[in-house]
Amino acid sequence: MSSPSFTPVELFGGAIKAAMPQGFRDAADFRQIPDTQEVYVSMEEGMDISVVIDLNQRVQAPSDLEALDIHFQDVADDQGRSFAVVSKETITLPKMADKSTYMITGTTSSRPSENPEYFIGILMTLIRLPQQTTDIIITVNVPFNTSELVQAEKYLVSPRAGTTGGGGEKSHMLRLGVAVLEGVLREFEVLDWGLFLEDVPAEGEGEQGDVEMEGVRAA
Repeated sequence: MSSPSFTPVELFGGAIKAAMPQGFRDAADFRQIPDTQEVYVSMEEGMDISVVIDLNQRVQAPSDLEALDIHFQDVADDQGRSFAVVSKETITLPKMADKSTYMITGTTSSRPSENPEYFIGILMTLIRLPQQTTDIIITVNVPFNTSELVQAEKYLVSPRAGTTGGGGEKSHMLRLGVAVLEGVLREFEVLDWGLFLEDVPAEGEGEQGDVEMEGVRAA
């Protein structure tokens, strides 16, 4: 599992461009994916990393970091899993530097029926687009689903361990997940803002009327 090389990809019908690691495949080739989501999965044996890009309705929260927490919990708190936040930070996208962007690193446990030591590392980026009433969520999921992977990872631990993180060195698998996210974000850019529906006056309202939130238009 060497460091990934990246290839350009078109997302949502070409409205967004990014880059994905070579060897990752569009999940829409073999299963149904919602119109507001793009999913790419590694086809390399022993590397079950996936990338998910979601176009979500903008979360109303007192702060952007609290909105980030809400999005993280929405992904991590699933089917009785435990979860933990390890770190949060503000980042800048090379090609969308004017957009407020944040990153959260955390973990979600294996399902209750699985080995309690197993977990998934979640590397999530939130891009806030107030005018489009949209939050773009880019998530890299890094499963630690073998004893060897768990033992090698010292920075993240299973939330069932009762702590947010091990605080030690990142394993090769986690560093690979970080490299995948960095490669995706390096080329991430909205090309066609018509992908989104702007706020428009509600039916029957004049120019001074309230604004109705339309959300994201399916690609």
